[in-house]
Amino acid sequence: EMTEDSPAIASYIAKKMGQKLSSLVSAAIVSGDGVGKPLGLINGPAFIQVTRTTAHKVKAEDVTNAVARLRPGGFSKAFWLTHSSVLPQLWQMLLGTIPIFATDYTKSPYGTLLGRPIHVTEYCADLTSNTSNATSFDLLLVNPDGYALAVKSSGIQTAATIAFAFDQSLQSFRATMRVGGQGL
Repeated sequence: EMTEDSPAIASYIAKKMGQKLSSLVSAAIVSGDGVGKPLGLINGPAFIQVTRTTAHKVKAEDVTNAVARLRPGGFSKAFWLTHSSVLPQLWQMLLGTIPIFATDYTKSPYGTLLGRPIHVTEYCADLTSNTSNATSFDLLLVNPDGYALAVKSSGIQTAATIAFAFDQSLQSFRATMRVGGQGL
């Protein structure tokens, strides 16, 4: 009844479905297992884990060790993905006496770390929830050249039907999107 009474409901549902699909794709790009979804950054063959020097704390040494593990030439395109719980540590980070965090909001609303933009996502681990430094995925340095993402050219397909619970006058909506991805 709502879709019949208010045309704005249909656009609201379409918007929410798009947001949910975007969220699912983002989660899969970070940590997908490759089964019916993209193989995520942290599960792919290109992932290199740098051992953290201290659990529950990101140090400048950890950041520089991550940069050192990038493929040659990859730093100019690289960016940081992190959970918001890591930001307070990044904002105070020094390499010796030199700050390595900068409030360069032209590159990212969260600033830069060693000159590379920081992007916050809920799909990185919360710093405080990690139980050991061996499984910390709260700060990732990503070279986009090391990840291939393919989206079917037809994009998002949507459909609606009244067949579901017809006797109750209910309408159901579906959105599908074919996407694949993997680290190189």
